[in-house]
Formats: sequence, structure tokens, C-alpha cells
Amino acid sequence: MTLAFTLTAQNAANGTTQNYTTTSGFAKLDGATSSKWIAFGSADSIGLGAVDSTIPTALSPRLSISGTPSGTWTTGVGALAANVVLNRSATLDGAFSNLKLGIAPQDSDNVVLLPGALNLDADLNTSLERGLVATGDVRYGRMRLNNAHGSELLALPVPLTAQYFNGAGFVTNTADNCTAFTLAPASGTAVSYQYGNLLIDNPQQSMTATTSIPTLASPLSAGASVINLPAPSLSGSIDLTLTVPAWLQFNWTGVLGNPKARATFGAYRNTNQFIYQRENY
Repeated sequence: MTLAFTLTAQNAANGTTQNYTTTSGFAKLDGATSSKWIAFGSADSIGLGAVDSTIPTALSPRLSISGTPSGTWTTGVGALAANVVLNRSATLDGAFSNLKLGIAPQDSDNVVLLPGALNLDADLNTSLERGLVATGDVRYGRMRLNNAHGSELLALPVPLTAQYFNGAGFVTNTADNCTAFTLAPASGTAVSYQYGNLLIDNPQQSMTATTSIPTLASPLSAGASVINLPAPSLSGSIDLTLTVPAWLQFNWTGVLGNPKARATFGAYRNTNQFIYQRENY
């Protein structure tokens, strides 16, 4: 999550301290060092913290900074920004529908926020120790591919769904209309071929990794899409592995990883007197 805010250095008369600038050397709060964002209650720290007030859950120990943050002071006003990560728990939790992010900046001269600006208890110890800067809705997500099987004479859709844990189980994330993947052909062999984010391998019987060239409706719409496999006119199966962002991986087989599925053609067929049969459930 990209978090950006401004801080203003003030004097005892509540006026902006004009010489509190990066170039002058008088700015004593460093916003460009990752470790100082997470540090709390020490000199030259921003004291980033998080809490979900619905469950409630103290989440500050699970925060980290991705990449290099920025923090520049000009005539007493600091523009600070960082990519904030809420790391997953070892067990499923959430959804955090009322996530609150707060800060407790303290520069190396031990200047802090006024007590009246503290309005967030991120530690859940009944004491307000941070100033609220952002709220949001954060979920434990995953991307799921479903197995599919059908006639070798028909196109086969492989369902793709964005999901999140709602406290009881995984449900479709209907708010996801932006996650996108590419299936542009890349490289490979008849045994294993990479189509952009999609790997097709482990062909069985008459199939190869290039028999049925996939297409995909992208980005997702209301959390769902399908990978379409044209009719191969051959019997057998292929395995599909979709490369997804880390926050959409899941522990499918005992190890955190990308979603996988198997597409099978022609393995289940009717007796010869049927030309076509459809079953409704």
C-alpha cells in the first residue's frame, strides 16, 4: 500500500519553522530510511503502526516497508511516502475491513506530536500513542484455478477466480476488476511452454504443451475470468500454472505457491450411440 502524508515543523507559537529543511541540515527527521519508519518511541523515527478496530487486532509487528521510502523537507513542510506491507500471519486471518494506520514521529531533537494530535491506539493498550493518517480494507487473498474437463471436440474454459478469506472461508473478491495477466507466447517445447504468465506442461496421452493455445479475458471482472483452451481434437490432459503476485499465492500443497489446475480433454465420453449429451446440476 502506498502511504503518503505531510508533516509540518512548528515553533512554540504554532508557526511553521521555515529553516526545518533537508538542504539546511536543520531537518532532524529522516523519512528516507526504511527502518526509521517502523521504529517507535526512539529518536529519529516515524513510528508507523496499524490496528484493525473491528476484530480488533494489533498489527504493528506485521508492518514492513517495501523499497526505499522518500522524505524531503522544504520550508518546514515534509512530504513523506512509503510502500507499506502488511505481512501475512502464519494462519489465516482477517478480513481487516477497518484497518487504521498511524504515526508517532519523533526527530533526533526529540520533538514529537502534541498530545492533542494523538488519536489512535494501535497497540490496544488503552493509550493513544499515534496520529491517524490512513484507513483501509485489507484482505488475505489468493488466486484460484479450477480443474476442468470436457470433450476434445469443444473449447474448454478453465475458471480463474480472485478470492479472499472472510473469517469463515474463501469467497470471491467481487471488488477485483483490475488484476491482469498476459498470455503472450514466450518460449518452450512440446513438453513445457510458457505463455506469458501461464505455464503449460505435463502433457499426457496425445496432448502437447502447444496443442491448445490459451486465451484469457483480462483483467478480471468482478473477481472472475476464464482461460479458454480451443478444442484440440485430441485426448489427454495438460497442467496449467499461473504466475501471480506474492499476495495472491496460497499454500495449496504445503508450500506457498502459484495456483495450478489440470485441463482434461476426451477422457470422459458417452457411449457411441450419443452424438452429444448435456447434464445439468
